[in-house]
Amino acid sequence: MKQELYGYDIKKVTEEFGSTTKAITQALTQVELESTKKQLKQVKEELESTRNKLQQAQVALDSTREQINVLEKDNARRDDIDPVRADLNASRDELHAILKGNAAGKHYNMGGSGANLLCLPKNPEWKEYTEGDSSTWTGKLFGVEYDI
Repeated sequence: MKQELYGYDIKKVTEEFGSTTKAITQALTQVELESTKKQLKQVKEELESTRNKLQQAQVALDSTREQINVLEKDNARRDDIDPVRADLNASRDELHAILKGNAAGKHYNMGGSGANLLCLPKNPEWKEYTEGDSSTWTGKLFGVEYDI
């Protein structure tokens, strides 16, 4: 028994409508997929750009850290120095120490030193020294006392 509506076979119309709906759904899915692919490509490009900017920022940050370390080291050395106003007419009691720290020099009974006194900062940077070096060219520093 054939069912008809306005002269159309309902079963045939339903089958055609179903296949058309399926075709439309597939077309929409394809369009959505292409749109999603484009969006994903844009997101990837933005991520790559952001990653490059972060790498550049990291390089700049590392460089700045190195500069800060150098400046801190330099500043630590300068902390030993007191600013002094030069006053040629100042009395002995009015003179101030230019350098805070320690003094060193040659042993009192050794001759041939390049300087009588060396002014050292509070925390000098000592390099590696091997005790017992037989070289006659080894430089040695001794503590000193002096009157101003």
